[in-house]
Amino acid sequence: MSERVISFVENWVADHVSDGRYNENASQGDEAQAKRLAALCLQDAIMSGIQTIDVQEEFDDLAAFIAGEIAETRERALGEQDDDDSNGDGEGDEPVDGQDAR
Repeated sequence: MSERVISFVENWVADHVSDGRYNENASQGDEAQAKRLAALCLQDAIMSGIQTIDVQEEFDDLAAFIAGEIAETRERALGEQDDDDSNGDGEGDEPVDGQDAR
């Protein structure tokens, strides 16, 4: 059962955090968003035949796990923004008129 639970939660979190759904309530802060997403994850787990106790046995603090994923996603997004502005001029370094940006 544990592999099924871990797989379910990891896939659920990847689907719900990486697509930016956590930004729906950005004013709440990461902790509140993580708690909200943890509750939704547990609901979906139950609908998929996974009991809450099984999730709790694998993830001591599901909200903390999700908060960590939110932080990692945000850091990756900021890193990608930095990469887009590699010369520091405040503008993205994209090709002009179909030219290669090398």
